[in-house]
Amino acid sequence: MPEAMTAASDGVRPSPVHLSTHVALVGGGSLGAELSHPSDCNVYLVHHEGRGVVIDAGCGLGADDVSSAIGDVLGPNGVVSGILITHAHADHAAGAAGLAARWDAPVWASDIVARVLDGSDPATSGLAQAKAAGLYPPEVEFVPVASELLTDGREFHLDRCVLRAVSTPGHADGHYAFLLNTPQETAAFTGDLVFARGMVVLLDSPRSDPAQLHESLRRVADAAPARLYPGHGTPVLRRAGSHLRRALEPLAAGRPAPSFI
Repeated sequence: MPEAMTAASDGVRPSPVHLSTHVALVGGGSLGAELSHPSDCNVYLVHHEGRGVVIDAGCGLGADDVSSAIGDVLGPNGVVSGILITHAHADHAAGAAGLAARWDAPVWASDIVARVLDGSDPATSGLAQAKAAGLYPPEVEFVPVASELLTDGREFHLDRCVLRAVSTPGHADGHYAFLLNTPQETAAFTGDLVFARGMVVLLDSPRSDPAQLHESLRRVADAAPARLYPGHGTPVLRRAGSHLRRALEPLAAGRPAPSFI
């Protein structure tokens, strides 16, 4: 869900934003904190004692900034044990190959997203249409990369930090959210499923489905996260339930939820 613009450098390398004991924002574009390329989604790092899992990868053009921020958090001997992709849109997924190569880390994605990442089904990303509409600079491209299969309920462990994959279609086919449980917090990384203030994005595409979105939101809400870490915009660090209700209540009544764009 990018904004039409190209990158400009002010010569400043941003620092990662520490959102909690185990979560840092290490990338983000013009719809967020401007930590990396303007076309990047929010890129998060879940970390514990020098090991980390990255959630989403940006568009690829901000890979230097994202990778530097990861290194700042993990330290000189840091290890990335996985890169988890929420969905196939380029602002979230086109940077997967670059980050995987830099950190010698496996990429995890749903079967639908995997076919975009390995180059066997590029059309599903919608990149060509988005470029034609001026939503990405021409330099954004998917570099083929193999991925491990992400399935509903799959868990990733960093000591007492546990991430669980939750299938959440609605914004896009093959979309996943990730629920984090630590001794300090329960949080949801929601990709483009839902944003702060209950805002959602339903695209003009058969791959966006309001009924699926409603059911996916319920799955996330049932986990009662205290925090929301969305794919764009402001992270929600308290009272996440009220933000989820702002999306759920109009959908349950057959009305559209507030739109992010």
